[in-house]
Amino acid sequence: RKTLHGKRFRLVKILFDENTPRPLKRHLPSHTVSTTQEMGWAHIENGEALDLAEGAGFDALLTTDKNIPYQQKMEGRHLALIILRAVNNRVETLALLMPQVEACFLSLQPGQVYRVEMPVSP
Repeated sequence: RKTLHGKRFRLVKILFDENTPRPLKRHLPSHTVSTTQEMGWAHIENGEALDLAEGAGFDALLTTDKNIPYQQKMEGRHLALIILRAVNNRVETLALLMPQVEACFLSLQPGQVYRVEMPVSP
């Protein structure tokens, strides 16, 4: 763990799946972020994407696909799954979740599923 501007952080190698907007990368400047498209893994199934991401040494898969934990077993995996939940998948909206994502990175555990959601309005 390191500090930047007085805050603790952990450098994390992150893979964005196909549903995660690429421009969101600029909101995680202290980390190594790649997309499935950049890795040449576009249009592959979630299970294979998880296997490839593990093999490439990624710490986390960042997605907006809430169904992955129901389709894929995460227990025993060497990377974590972070699911973003918001009213839409626009970069401006998902960017509001990045402080919570950064907080997840501090205690990131392989095989765990983290759900980062927008607060529910009354």
